[in-house]
Amino acid sequence: HFFASFHHFDSRPHPPPSERAEKEVNHRMSVQPLLGFSSGLKRVMCSLRQSGRQLAMLKGAGSRFRGGCLAMGPTRRDFSSSGSSTVGVFDCCALGAARDAYCAAHSTTPSAALREVEQQTQANLKRSFMVSGALTGQLLKMLVQISGARRILELGTYTGYSALAMAEGLPPQGQGEVVCVDPFTDEQESRQIFMEARQRSPLRDKIHLIEAQGLSALKKLEEEGGAPFDFVFIDADKVNYLNYLERLLSSPRKLLSPGALICVDNTLWQSQVLPHNEGTPDASTLALREFNDRVAADPRVEVVMLPIRDGVTVIRAKP
Repeated sequence: HFFASFHHFDSRPHPPPSERAEKEVNHRMSVQPLLGFSSGLKRVMCSLRQSGRQLAMLKGAGSRFRGGCLAMGPTRRDFSSSGSSTVGVFDCCALGAARDAYCAAHSTTPSAALREVEQQTQANLKRSFMVSGALTGQLLKMLVQISGARRILELGTYTGYSALAMAEGLPPQGQGEVVCVDPFTDEQESRQIFMEARQRSPLRDKIHLIEAQGLSALKKLEEEGGAPFDFVFIDADKVNYLNYLERLLSSPRKLLSPGALICVDNTLWQSQVLPHNEGTPDASTLALREFNDRVAADPRVEVVMLPIRDGVTVIRAKP
């Protein structure tokens, strides 16, 4: 039934001729762009067929799917503006996968080094969905370039995709560094992939590792009293997101430069943060809901939440 949903749009009956004129524009805008993309959708989702774990996630009530899918649950309204049809959760998932794949196909292609990291992650790690991926990586790289950041801090490195992407955004000449913080306690294999990717990269001298928990690493950086960070990417344990942000913003030794940017990943948490979700939320969901609410109301920052993949929140610390 899941893979049959890819043909949902092709098989949907057209409206009678008397109604077609009124619905023609809406049909083109909401449906037609996906018809020519069906083969791409099948490629994007073929790994689900091969992975019982991911399929189990999709079939479970209230389950979550990374990669742009709306949270599983009751049927959602169709995205066409006719307002007359509903689609099941798997159709919503297909739409989410379609958007991600379409956006990635119309964005700058990741470098060979980044593609290699993603391939190694998918081939060797059970939780490969944790890799940042093309859209988030390209966003980070571009924000580093636009902001002119020179010193970057990453809390949560995993296999190093986002670290390499941000390093690629640093000026090719001159100083610049990415300080990566990760204890590598979830999957030890992720450390090996990161170390090998860094060693292969011509940017390896700009990428440094602190192998520690996030809060311990921030304390160490405060004590060392180095130059402040212009850009921070947070993608670590969700229950400490607020603690990380507060430590960065209120550090007496100025961990952040004036107007520094902070990007935070997974702030939509497979849509589990949304109020319509039923059931008992886990600790990460509760922590992210609180984080999102607190950040939006914090007078020390300006913030925009972007619905890219699993949600990326961009925060600017006011000077």
